[in-house]
Amino acid sequence: MSYLGWRKYKSAQDRILQNIKVDPISKCWVWQKFRDKDGYGKTYDIEHHVQRAHQLAYIAFIDDYDRNLLICHKCNNPSCANPEHLYVGTHKNNAYDKVSNNTHPAGILNPNNKLTEKEVLEIRDLCKFLTLKEISKLYNIWPTAVHKIKHRVTWRHV
Repeated sequence: MSYLGWRKYKSAQDRILQNIKVDPISKCWVWQKFRDKDGYGKTYDIEHHVQRAHQLAYIAFIDDYDRNLLICHKCNNPSCANPEHLYVGTHKNNAYDKVSNNTHPAGILNPNNKLTEKEVLEIRDLCKFLTLKEISKLYNIWPTAVHKIKHRVTWRHV
């Protein structure tokens, strides 16, 4: 991914348009160049800084934005650079979108999880007989984790 590639583009808009393919069904502008492990298109901005393609598209086609905020996808497609599918949001907005659109890894799909679904069911049963602290020691997790499992704050799908 060479930033010298900017020489062949007239503008940031031109760079975006020449490196996307429009999906005829979703109307997503799917980034065709390098993508990171999470599927986000990666490119260089005009100042030669690595930037996600959808962020560059937002700046090029809509406006600049406060870097303390995020450029979020309405379409839930991380490789999409269609400015009509993008909006400025907070980390809280983004987290809410992930949960409500079922794109947030939950349960055993979450790479940070320590339990299986079977263990979660066991914990819920044990809550009838043991304290949160006792259960947490059995499973090597925090008592607050047991509390959240018991009250279905986490592992709601089980």
